[in-house]
Amino acid sequence: MYFAPAGAAACRLPSASESHESIRTVCERTPLTFSPIKCVVLCVAVIAIRVMPCALAQPLATDPALVTGELDNGFRYAIRSSDDPAYAWSILLQIKAGSLHETDAQRGAARIAGGLAARGTSTINTAQLAELLEQFGLSAATDIKTSVSFGRTIVRLDVPHADPPPDVRPILDYLASLIDPGAGPVVSDDNVKRQARLIVDADAASSNTSTRLSARALPVLIPESRIAQRPSRDVPDIESTPADEVSAFIRRHFLPTNATLIIAGAPDPVAFEKEIEIIFSPLPAALAVEAPDPRIPIPKGPVVAIEHDPGLIKDIVQLVSFTPAVAAITTTEDARDKLVDRLAFAAMTDRIAELAQNAEIPVRAGAAFSIDEADTLRASSIVLMGPEASWPRLTDRAIVELRRAIKHGFDEQLIAATKARLLASLQRAAAEADSNATVLADRLADQFARGDTPMSIAQEAALASQIMPGITNDQLADAIRDRLDPARCGYLVVTANPEAKDDTRLGKRMRKALAKNPSRARSEPMLDHLLPIPQTPGRVTRLTSDAEAGVFTAHYQGGLRLHVRHLDAAPGRVAVSLAVSGGRIDEDQLSKGLTQAMSTVWFRPAVAGRSTVQTHRLLSAHGVTVRGVIADDAVCIVAEAPVEHLDTMLELMRGIIDDPAPDPRAFREYRTLSAAGVAIRDIHPLGALDRLCTQALFPPGDVRHAPLHSQEISALKSKRVATWARRVMAKGAIDLAIVGDIDRAVAIERTAAIIGSVKRTIRPAPDQAARHLKLPKGPISVEAHQHLTIAQAAVAVGFRGPDRAAFRDVILAELTAIVLTERFTRRIRDQQRMTPKIGVESRPAEAYIGTGRFEVVAVSAQHNAGQLAEKIRNELDNAARSGPTHAELRAAKLRLSGLWRARLDDPAIWARELALARLRDEPLEALTGALSLIGKSRAVDIRDFLSRFDRPAQRFTAIVLPKPDRAAE
Repeated sequence: MYFAPAGAAACRLPSASESHESIRTVCERTPLTFSPIKCVVLCVAVIAIRVMPCALAQPLATDPALVTGELDNGFRYAIRSSDDPAYAWSILLQIKAGSLHETDAQRGAARIAGGLAARGTSTINTAQLAELLEQFGLSAATDIKTSVSFGRTIVRLDVPHADPPPDVRPILDYLASLIDPGAGPVVSDDNVKRQARLIVDADAASSNTSTRLSARALPVLIPESRIAQRPSRDVPDIESTPADEVSAFIRRHFLPTNATLIIAGAPDPVAFEKEIEIIFSPLPAALAVEAPDPRIPIPKGPVVAIEHDPGLIKDIVQLVSFTPAVAAITTTEDARDKLVDRLAFAAMTDRIAELAQNAEIPVRAGAAFSIDEADTLRASSIVLMGPEASWPRLTDRAIVELRRAIKHGFDEQLIAATKARLLASLQRAAAEADSNATVLADRLADQFARGDTPMSIAQEAALASQIMPGITNDQLADAIRDRLDPARCGYLVVTANPEAKDDTRLGKRMRKALAKNPSRARSEPMLDHLLPIPQTPGRVTRLTSDAEAGVFTAHYQGGLRLHVRHLDAAPGRVAVSLAVSGGRIDEDQLSKGLTQAMSTVWFRPAVAGRSTVQTHRLLSAHGVTVRGVIADDAVCIVAEAPVEHLDTMLELMRGIIDDPAPDPRAFREYRTLSAAGVAIRDIHPLGALDRLCTQALFPPGDVRHAPLHSQEISALKSKRVATWARRVMAKGAIDLAIVGDIDRAVAIERTAAIIGSVKRTIRPAPDQAARHLKLPKGPISVEAHQHLTIAQAAVAVGFRGPDRAAFRDVILAELTAIVLTERFTRRIRDQQRMTPKIGVESRPAEAYIGTGRFEVVAVSAQHNAGQLAEKIRNELDNAARSGPTHAELRAAKLRLSGLWRARLDDPAIWARELALARLRDEPLEALTGALSLIGKSRAVDIRDFLSRFDRPAQRFTAIVLPKPDRAAE
């Protein structure tokens, strides 16, 4: 199907008949005393109203901080300064060449060419590339990231901060060689075959429900489209793509005329502009080849299909419409149309999410979304998920809700909350735009690919705040109709039930649902406050401070403690964290899983008798985001919002303290989704591997660490969870933290008014006996054969890692993990081709002494698993003997320093870690000393870390293999 691009209608004056009809209508409703002068005024007003859209069609203003240009050879560039604590620069080369540009003989060439772009060129070979990247703390194995879509290929490098800043000209030289007709990526039979095999294995390793659903949607719903015939992922027979066709693809499309360079983070854009001209101007001009039309057909009626996926433990119904991408956004009218679409789909998403709160509807989760694939494709979709065998009812519900939105729009309270949430997200993004170079570079790349006027996020947020109030319910209904009319959609059902193959039944169900006449949705009242402010505020009995950390602590009469820290990096924003001790550490066989259920539902709470929907709408309207963490010995919930909504977050925390019992409907949603999620995890190689490791590393029968089974989650009852939540809140100590752009006195005063009167028991001392477990001695070696979704093995090799309290060892473990990830990727993945995916992770122990994990995780072919595990162990032994090279250590320190700087600029992370550290009476070294420890770390420190921790009694190896029946498929 085809819809006219938004904003494409011409702006014109009304015709004489139209104007006459409008004036006649007005006059008929006007008293007979209506004067000629008033009539003339009304005529002018009517014409002005009709011409008003022309006023919206003003050109958008380009981001004033952006420097752009185009060279004589057609090469374009865009440079933008930023102040990212993690990365000095994000450098991105975008080439207008994707899977749609392939010929019949070149299927898969785009993916292969994109991979080869990270492996050297004919003028800068692999060894030279590795050497030039070392000076930036980068590795070709892990830091040159490439991605390929329908219409473009992206090569990017994110360069961490260094002192002094390095000269980035070598990186620009390399990128220039990629699009030099006389150079380009090195293509040989061996390179192409190796890259194709790596792509196939990596796709299999990353396969999940989302990717499988996407792979089915295109060929089933638009089989005649070139997009379905030229997928950018899961390319059939990619291993047989000839090397000469890959070479032809590169010669034809990797050209200066087809390329745009994006640099975010440059402190002096003008200086970069000069370097770009020097390096890229000599490249010869060449005629760019446009991609063939994607040929998105207009269906005569709905397309229906049922697909069987044995890897699913739930049913999914997707209604989707594929259309050409929207026109370039260059005027205020275009921006308004885009905002209407975005708001319509945000409201639809909120509506679907709220359906999950109605126990009578078999929807457990859902989403509505609209995606633009640069200048190629627009996909509009609604997705509903439910338990097995629910797809017929899900189909009904999807159609009914779309038709309800088209006929009636959305209830006004939902629109108000969604508008506020969307505007708050834009304003937050605007406040953080200059602190994330990678996000900024991606945004610029998308704008240039579509031909949009490159606006800053701050400009977009300011324009949205002007336009948003005028967007009406009717406009939102029209947007849903134009983008996702259920009478013209494709219907895709994906189910695990092999008997559900009857497309005719689906068609009948769909037609019956289309004939229904849905009523207007019931409007939920919008709340002004979650809770009334208590009449008697709490009283501060003592103030203390930690000068080094900049933290002030207020002790309230009832026993509550509040920790406050001002954070300059978060202008206009504040985070509030509530940490409660206890929970999982107190569980036994009868209470297993209750902490996870309780705390997960808290993250989408219902407060003081308010429904989850009402609470969610108020939080959304105030721009409050809620997240949390479940530790071994504590539960922590974090809210973040503009500073003017501090009271709302404190009311949320007070509501959870006063009435921690979860909303029964939200609990039922959690139970269904979590049970399905656990079941899916157990049939994925990496999920099954994690379960196997956990079972092997903790004492047999220790229910606190035994992974939950889906049956155990399904058996949980709402009343038991409510009882457990009240027990945890009554017994546990509570610490609050407020971090951000907040005055200390204001934070203490508002907390006193809303929460300070809460009475707490004496802070319990930690149960040290519960923290020392009788752990199995190593070396531990376990192997399991399981039914898996993909025929790949998963391997974990490692040792027991450090405890959270030993922070110096935590930092050394993080540095070691970065060093070894790069080394193993380069040696085991790229050189020896033993795995398509390998990584190293450190998980410090939180509460239980000696239970940390440091592990190397990889996937491989089944026959290769044992050899891969042995190779990893040998490499770990070598690392313990030799330690990291100077280049490896420097790179790891640069990257880890950048990550920690970003963490320390995040008020939510600060609030979470501050509350948990004070709850445990731990020093704030993790928040104050990380950068210093990273800077002082030496190669000998990493060798010492490995020698202390990687000992035979601490070692473990785990292998998960697909059962023979699955491996044979």
